[in-house]
Amino acid sequence: HAVAHLRHVTKGPGARGQRQLPARVMRHDGRVVRCVTVREHGRAPVRVLVAQDLTLTGGLRMLHELALYSRAEHSGIPRVQFARASSKGIAAVVTVSQGRTLEALYSSDPVSEKHALQVAAQLSSLVGAIHAANFLLLTVAPTKFVVPQKDGQLLLTDSPLCLPLESSAVRERMRKGDITVLGVPDYLAPEQTEGPGKLCRATDIFGIGAVP
Repeated sequence: HAVAHLRHVTKGPGARGQRQLPARVMRHDGRVVRCVTVREHGRAPVRVLVAQDLTLTGGLRMLHELALYSRAEHSGIPRVQFARASSKGIAAVVTVSQGRTLEALYSSDPVSEKHALQVAAQLSSLVGAIHAANFLLLTVAPTKFVVPQKDGQLLLTDSPLCLPLESSAVRERMRKGDITVLGVPDYLAPEQTEGPGKLCRATDIFGIGAVP
């Protein structure tokens, strides 16, 4: 099914019953990504990513994101259904997290102390699963999490800045790419402004405390 979705996006209309939403093209930090959400009757929607002309940094970031989804064991993290990398680029199919972002919820409804504690507990669980997979999230912010319903489980939307903890070589490559700030403004731990070399699990824990 994942391959069928990929063909549907890259080669035009596919099987009956599929509906392709308008494509989004994202260009930032060396990533040129065509992103399409495909919905098929009776199945959960998926996000199809087709990336070409990637810089080294952009390619590493996309591969890191897919590796995180594959390795982290948590129901709130998107899952990879298909992925392939070649000299021409990267293509992948991942599940879609649907719901209202925490930012939207916070702006429309007053947040009680009880709800803030629930959010912090769910964030801790999700980030803990990411750390257990040997990754840092680096984007712990209200725009990066959605809630299917008011009291539902938090879901991660995407994580293009995630970084594998075990790879010092990756950090060195990213440092040479003049990347000095990794994260979301207003939710940065102090060390996030000093480049990849000083990032650690405590960086994400700072973000958990800043969100609720």
